[in-house]
Amino acid sequence: MMVILEMVEKEKNMSNKTKHLYLIISMLAILIVPVYLYGIRPIIVMAIGIGTAIIMDMICRIFFKTARKKFDLSSIVCAMAMALMLPACVDYYVIVVAVVTGLLIAKYPFGGTDHMIFHPAALGLATVAISFPEQVFSFPAPQTKLGLAASLNEQAQIIYSSSPASILNVGGTPKISYFDLLLGNFAGATGATCILVLVLILLFLMVRKVVTYQLVFSCLATVVIYATLFPRVATGTLNSIVFELTSGILLFGVTFLLSEPATVPQTGFGQVFYGFVLAICVMLFRTVGSLDVEFVFVLLFTNALSKEFDKLGHFLVRRIKGEASNQMKAGDSNI
Repeated sequence: MMVILEMVEKEKNMSNKTKHLYLIISMLAILIVPVYLYGIRPIIVMAIGIGTAIIMDMICRIFFKTARKKFDLSSIVCAMAMALMLPACVDYYVIVVAVVTGLLIAKYPFGGTDHMIFHPAALGLATVAISFPEQVFSFPAPQTKLGLAASLNEQAQIIYSSSPASILNVGGTPKISYFDLLLGNFAGATGATCILVLVLILLFLMVRKVVTYQLVFSCLATVVIYATLFPRVATGTLNSIVFELTSGILLFGVTFLLSEPATVPQTGFGQVFYGFVLAICVMLFRTVGSLDVEFVFVLLFTNALSKEFDKLGHFLVRRIKGEASNQMKAGDSNI
């Protein structure tokens, strides 16, 4: 029995490693566009985040007994995701704070990978969004070549631009062509603007079963329906749908933050309801709030309820099976 359990655990770890490798490769692919638009600084920010994650893993495996396991790639994945959800011009200390708080609070106290309640990348970004809003919500205009200076105050040449999310939040309509949207030629978080690359990566991760189609379709379909019924722009339903799907970090979050199985429901029905509630709450936050990263705050809330969504899923499955069984019995009695 012990041998079988060890084999199952080994296979589970192997699949986790493969999943994390897929995510790392995908985020490196996304990094190509920001480097083209802003220069080498996005690589430096990501490298600092990865280095911080490795150091945190080394330290926390010493102090947290539940985390004394072989090093895995999940911390690197979280650090890369945080770097891509921040502006390309962010000060280096911000990514350090995001990674440290995300991993220290959301990962290690709960036992590490496979035992987390909250997604570390979401918690890390939420922390710095509250602590350093001027850093997290200041987006450089595309084609602005950023220097390697450690502080924004040392980079007087930076030209800032409003993101589509911030324009929608004040009741405006982004003046961005669909072509520029696809290629990421607009201001926003480092890895959340190149929509064409994100869509292709999302399809790839769904095919590889890194993220489930139940989560993706239920979330995005709900956003489409909400944008159709309650548009925030006056230029037509299509613009409403397109800009709601592509603004902020929604598409990036669906692609990369819903891929952590420990923080999302495991049942099909549970994932459908999870995606629906996540999308509804995101759209409500957008309607009454003014943040570009409302997705991570809502995600932390739904993370806490993921087990409840699974219970709801199990309940529905039992009810459906029970009704089917009763119908079969009724049919047999009629015969």
